Amino acid sequence: MDKLSQSIKMSSPAASLVHRNPKCTCGNEKRIISKNDILGMLYAEKCDECYESERKSESELRRQQMLQEWPLISRRRRHEFRQSLIACGFPQKALEQRFSTFEVTAESQEAYKTAFYLPKALYKGLLLIGEGSKENPLGTGLGKTHLVNAVGKVLHAKGYQVQYSTTVDLLREIRSCFGRKKETAADEVIDRFISAQVVILDDLGVEKPSEWVQQTLYEIIDHLYANNRILLATSNHDLDSLEKRIGARLVSRLSEMCHVITYSGPDWRLK
Repeated sequence: MDKLSQSIKMSSPAASLVHRNPKCTCGNEKRIISKNDILGMLYAEKCDECYESERKSESELRRQQMLQEWPLISRRRRHEFRQSLIACGFPQKALEQRFSTFEVTAESQEAYKTAFYLPKALYKGLLLIGEGSKENPLGTGLGKTHLVNAVGKVLHAKGYQVQYSTTVDLLREIRSCFGRKKETAADEVIDRFISAQVVILDDLGVEKPSEWVQQTLYEIIDHLYANNRILLATSNHDLDSLEKRIGARLVSRLSEMCHVITYSGPDWRLK
């Protein structure tokens, strides 16, 4: 093959070979590469229709391979993500709490919208307060925990370091470190929370009020406040009631660092 023919062959991405036979194996005319007085008619290996069919076959094969492999990849990633959530302190029930599984009502609409858009404009945390009503005096079962867990999981998926606990469990874990020569362990528990980028404290205010409780919660939340960390919290006490239980200074910080939303509604757990 002369240099001109070789140049034509290399410059034609559709052709793996240069042919002079005009007929493709399917009977159609092959793709024309060149037509000139010196070389005459030069054809590609196949016709346009065969090249297109081959391209579609390869594309379909890749698609089928992806469909076949994706469930395995997806299951593995879901398992790894669930394990990482457990390592962050999320309980088993929280693993299924997502925005898509939350039942929005007229009463919870504002809370849902605020929680849903929070990860997209993350500059404040969220404090959801359950307000008592005639049908639900304690303001329980409104989905407050569901929403803050959904936010926390989205942020964890985005790469934020998240730490979850109920307030009672957190205080119990810290208290259990005292009196058994494990004072340093208490500092480690507190460090685990104050070093996190996002902290979820469920049922704030349900713990029995005491000076130690106020001091411990203040140490944790004040550190989050001072370092612009994100706090996601729930409570069944309004701000006035919380002030009596955890102190005015702490409530003041909560009001500044969180979107505070109070709402009522029926207890979905009783449905």
